[in-house]
Amino acid sequence: GPRIRDWNGVDQVRKIYHLLKSDQNSRRAVMTIFDPDRDFVSSKDIPCNNWLHWTIRNNKLNLSIAIRSNDIIWGFSGINTFEWSLLQEMIAHWLRLEVGVQTYFIGSLHLYDHHAARAAKLIQGNSDERCYINAPIRHGYEGEFDNLKTDLDNWFKIEERLRSTPLADERINSYPDPLLRDYLYMLRAYWVHKRGARLDETKRYLANLKGTDLEIAANEYFERAN
Repeated sequence: GPRIRDWNGVDQVRKIYHLLKSDQNSRRAVMTIFDPDRDFVSSKDIPCNNWLHWTIRNNKLNLSIAIRSNDIIWGFSGINTFEWSLLQEMIAHWLRLEVGVQTYFIGSLHLYDHHAARAAKLIQGNSDERCYINAPIRHGYEGEFDNLKTDLDNWFKIEERLRSTPLADERINSYPDPLLRDYLYMLRAYWVHKRGARLDETKRYLANLKGTDLEIAANEYFERAN
């Protein structure tokens, strides 16, 4: 996060946005994460995702991602596909483009031994295919780039309070962006669950997400956690 938003004072998201806004044919829209001045050390906290390249083709924003090492369960499936697809959606929205393809170049894609049983279960398949069959509602990102800092500052103020104090719906309902607002509904249910609520009680806090893909994801998470 800090390397993308504040690399020695450079906000790479801002740079990419303005570069592609001024020249949709640019091939220089690159974000760097690996820092040779800091990362040639012995540590378990060296960035796995190293390089992002943004291109516009046929009115679509494409993203190429270079990764040195990727755990397919926690890294690729649990974090990377989510974080980069969300950022791709946000930048595409700011540029008034469609979301294009996302391409990964991974030096080492691996599965840890302690995830082997989970991987085998996933390969066998899940008989519950609601997410695809019923075409759930999906709220997209609608925020504007110039409002990003204010939107995120306000979002994190609500998120911080959710950790300790249940908030009335009005506090979350008033948040302007529909996608980030849905994330707040999910987090409220999560913290209610963490504070010991029963499964049925926890699910009542997902009422505002009814019919959405996030409701399906949250319900499956709480059912497994329970």
